[in-house]
Amino acid sequence: MVVATPEITFGQNGHAEYAKIFVVGLPKTGLTSLRRIFEIAGLRQRGKNKALLRAIWNGDCSNAGSFFEEADAFSDWPIPIVYRELWQKYKNKALFILSMREDECAWIESLKTHAESYHWQGNVAMRRFFGYYYPHGREEEHIAAYRDFNTEVLNFFRDVGGSVMVYRTGNKDDLNRLASVLGVAPSAIAGVHENSGSQRRRRYPIRSLMNRFLVKIYRAKIALFG
Repeated sequence: MVVATPEITFGQNGHAEYAKIFVVGLPKTGLTSLRRIFEIAGLRQRGKNKALLRAIWNGDCSNAGSFFEEADAFSDWPIPIVYRELWQKYKNKALFILSMREDECAWIESLKTHAESYHWQGNVAMRRFFGYYYPHGREEEHIAAYRDFNTEVLNFFRDVGGSVMVYRTGNKDDLNRLASVLGVAPSAIAGVHENSGSQRRRRYPIRSLMNRFLVKIYRAKIALFG
């Protein structure tokens, strides 16, 4: 299934026009690849900040301001849950990017492979956001949440009169638009593909083996108890 996307609006004069770049997309929508692309473009970037995410969930945003002064571009948690506040602070001085996969089936399969390399304590952020320990056996629920989130983001920026760039991984037109905004040649970023499922399996072989076993138990539990 292909995700329908609206016309894209973004700045015209390269990244110098923006004070910050915030990638609003959920995990497994090319976030690690985007961070590498930002580095190629000469930007300082930051990814997931677990400590800040926990603090925000506990109602403490006191350290958020200092974190967002550390770099030029930000992605992964906690961005998907604070993009509204970031808009209120920066408005069109920041570039907001909604990253997604064109094919929802490709996204859920990538998420399942990613889940198989979780630490055995689990991915707390993913579990809290989606409501399940693993996506296996809960594919429809995860896809529905993913679809709802993307729609929610697009509706938010439409309602506030803001701009959001939709970036679909693997889409050549979107890659070219991003290259134009960042002021780099498309050829400089065209081959970037980081943190793939096969890379994670090689990096975490014991985790992957353990999680595949746990997934079987998890699926059996779903089959017995729903």
